[in-house]
Amino acid sequence: MKLDRREFLKWSSLGLSAAGISSHAFADKAYRVERRDSPSILQGATDQTMTQFSVVHHSKNLNFLIKDSTGRTKLPDAVYEMQRPGLEKMIYKVLCSGLQLGEDYELLVIEESTQDVIDTRTFSTLDTTSDQLRFAICSCMDEFKHSPHIWKDLVLQAPDFILFVGDSTYVDYGPGPEMGPDRLWQRFAEARSVLDIYFSQKLIPLLAIWDDHDFGKNDSGKEFPFLKESQENFLSFFALDEGYASCMARGPGVSSSLRLGRQQFLLMDDRSFRVAGFSKERYAHWGQEQEEWMIERLTEHIGPSWIINGSQIFPQMIFKQSYSGEHPVQFAALKEHLRQIPSKVIFISGDVHFSEISRIESEAFGYSTYEFTSSSIHSQKIPGAPGIIKNPRRVASTGKNNYLLVSSHSIGNGCRGLVESRSPNDKINFSYSFDTSEL
Repeated sequence: MKLDRREFLKWSSLGLSAAGISSHAFADKAYRVERRDSPSILQGATDQTMTQFSVVHHSKNLNFLIKDSTGRTKLPDAVYEMQRPGLEKMIYKVLCSGLQLGEDYELLVIEESTQDVIDTRTFSTLDTTSDQLRFAICSCMDEFKHSPHIWKDLVLQAPDFILFVGDSTYVDYGPGPEMGPDRLWQRFAEARSVLDIYFSQKLIPLLAIWDDHDFGKNDSGKEFPFLKESQENFLSFFALDEGYASCMARGPGVSSSLRLGRQQFLLMDDRSFRVAGFSKERYAHWGQEQEEWMIERLTEHIGPSWIINGSQIFPQMIFKQSYSGEHPVQFAALKEHLRQIPSKVIFISGDVHFSEISRIESEAFGYSTYEFTSSSIHSQKIPGAPGIIKNPRRVASTGKNNYLLVSSHSIGNGCRGLVESRSPNDKINFSYSFDTSEL
């Protein structure tokens, strides 16, 4: 991508560079952040009768009970404990079945030695048959810039589920051991002790994919020396057991798919197979196995599909990675594949520290579609963005800390709906109606 002189001067006058955007100014904040000692809990992949939780806490002696609205209690099907030797925080994976759609439940966290209930959260299951969905998209969650108010706004909107689309933890920021398995675990545990979403009284099913910072290193890919350990770490802290969500299936790396009604969500791993630089390799972005897995799921699906990637798909910027910019050979092949598949697709991405909607012209796939970029919920802002950054496909945008809230109704092989960019205190930055149900 060429940068003209006028655009170069804009960036130069702001003192921005690839290195400058990537760096993190720790000196003025000295790592000051409020960390909580109470259990950090998320609800993971869920269907109509089953769900699962990831609980992070320092105690080695926790028990769990599920209580329904009549006061009846039951034990989870299973509880698995995970911990790295020498590190304080541990993870409990809590797996539950035999639940009912429409029922309100409580998850009780009990200290084994005293039998005291030390935490209680409310949750419900997910209607996997509905053709009308409402979901939130979040990325770039720097705990050192934590904003609890934006998470409170999100929970009040009561989406059906939440998508984390990258940089849920900045493992390469902050103090701690050298990069390796211990640092990956410690930084995830530290982020879990801060973000307000993990301490919400009302739990909402949450699915996640990563980008570079929760993978391990800025702009890194399959050359990262702790790739296997990073995959294991990511899957440990989230709750993505396909055995406890019939609507979900695991794919290569940390990828997964989710089918709700006629809508399919493909969460793509853009790090485990990624070749650095402007590679001309055929499978330089997602790898061959993952692309073939994705194409198979798209081909056999009847209805619209959402392709979710940590880095952007279409836009190309001077300081951020993108599929089309860095891996044009695989991108060109992907477009040809998608033109042959009846299922219409919409793209979701994060990473760039501003939110935007790109309207993709019908020449790309034979129908007009979109890329929804959601970034950042609380992280570094880029002065002047997105206005100073060219994107001729852009139809809506904001540089404020925000998340996207999407309401989507499947129609045939496409869908239509509304996407909002939201900030704290019920602030709507933009609202945009979308439609892929017609050519």
